[in-house]
Amino acid sequence: MAPSFDFASLLCTEDTSFFDENDFGGSMEVLEEPWQVEYDPPILDEPQQLDEPIGAVPPLLSEESVKVLVEKECCHVPASDYVSRLKIGDLDLEGRMEAIDWIHKVGMHFGFGPLCVYLAVNFMDRFLSAVDMLKDRMWSIQLLAVASLYLAAKIDETAVPRSLDMQMNEEKYLFDNKTILKMELMILSTLNWRMHSITPFSFIDYFLNKLTDDQVPTEDSFPKSFQLIMSTIRGLDFIHFKPSEIAAAVAVTISAEGENRTVETDKAVSLLTQYVDKERVMKCIEMFQQLESSSDTASAEDSLCLSNINAANATTSSSLANSSNNSNSPEAKRIKPNKTNEA
Repeated sequence: MAPSFDFASLLCTEDTSFFDENDFGGSMEVLEEPWQVEYDPPILDEPQQLDEPIGAVPPLLSEESVKVLVEKECCHVPASDYVSRLKIGDLDLEGRMEAIDWIHKVGMHFGFGPLCVYLAVNFMDRFLSAVDMLKDRMWSIQLLAVASLYLAAKIDETAVPRSLDMQMNEEKYLFDNKTILKMELMILSTLNWRMHSITPFSFIDYFLNKLTDDQVPTEDSFPKSFQLIMSTIRGLDFIHFKPSEIAAAVAVTISAEGENRTVETDKAVSLLTQYVDKERVMKCIEMFQQLESSSDTASAEDSLCLSNINAANATTSSSLANSSNNSNSPEAKRIKPNKTNEA
């Protein structure tokens, strides 16, 4: 049975409520008018994208270090029943998705790196899998998202905005600094202060080098890898996989391309079996291929829809032209007296 915190002490209402000056369990104070925060967006030469590399490529890990990470990664993932609880409705799936969208939006706005966003979602999932949060307190999910992203930014980013600025004048819920701090402490204690999480980013450079015979990977390998890793944060089924398995699947997907993709995939996975389970990695690769296929299908449907719209517009224009050229058409008879207006 997951422990249940006294979330009543974090109670807030839309737009205006926040913590009082007392500790948990104190009374709630409500502002008479909405709390407005003046926000000055950061000055950036070019907005950063989440699929760009996180600065320079880090030094390559040793084989012993990778094995240690594999042994410890189970301490940095959600509980084993987390996905099933989300699917059956025991936990708020919709609230989680909205929180992830918010984290992604804020991360893009401030130019946070992929690792920062991934860490925030990791903190949130691990917390949700360990603590019962009541569905009727939707504000608690939003507060968890804010605190998780703020913690991740403190760990991974060199410049961290103020907590109020980071909320970007959120219209629905807005929390003061003390409220967020209390939520941060709750997350830290629940996760046993294991905040330097082992993620797929921890392995990806080593696995890419392993698959290229210790040669330097191509320049676009890391951006593609980061993009694939980030595509897993919304999918529930990816939560079943360990960080090393996701990283291995990403590295193989990036490396095994071309006509002999199937053969190359099997060969590449075999090179990593001392670190990961081959069947599980193959399953993860299959899921990436399904994502790619669904993305291509969606793009094709969008193109087809656009073509149909253009064709319909062309047909309509042609019909109108024919009608205006037909002197026996009632429409033409109504239009002819207005030639002066056309001029």
